[in-house]
Amino acid sequence: MSVLKADTIQSTGGSAATLTKQSAAKGFSFYDASENTIRASLNISTVTDRGTGRNRSNFTNNFTNEYIQVSSTNENPTSGSDAYYSIVMDDKNNGGGQTSGTYNVASTYGRDSTNTFWDSDRQHQSFRGDLA
Repeated sequence: MSVLKADTIQSTGGSAATLTKQSAAKGFSFYDASENTIRASLNISTVTDRGTGRNRSNFTNNFTNEYIQVSSTNENPTSGSDAYYSIVMDDKNNGGGQTSGTYNVASTYGRDSTNTFWDSDRQHQSFRGDLA
């Protein structure tokens, strides 16, 4: 059996080697919207507070376009007493749509037809796509 050990792997052109038949997150964030603080991140330069329950992640390195895959989650705001809570893409109001360098989200919870925006202190996001 052989063992391969390396500190750096480069492409033949000298840039970072690309993954083949695999996908990896090109960015993530653990964001506290109640304090407007990034707790941990990769490829996130800043987060812009766009109002209660709304924020924009600004990427350090842009994606090739705005069509990226995002997985998001946050804490339950009311310890289970509401019918739902969610964190969703927010391309309406407060600053326009997505770009290759930003991603807008909205955190909501509610019951029946009531919908409330809120600032989660545990908001997690993972971004996948090709970097520019």
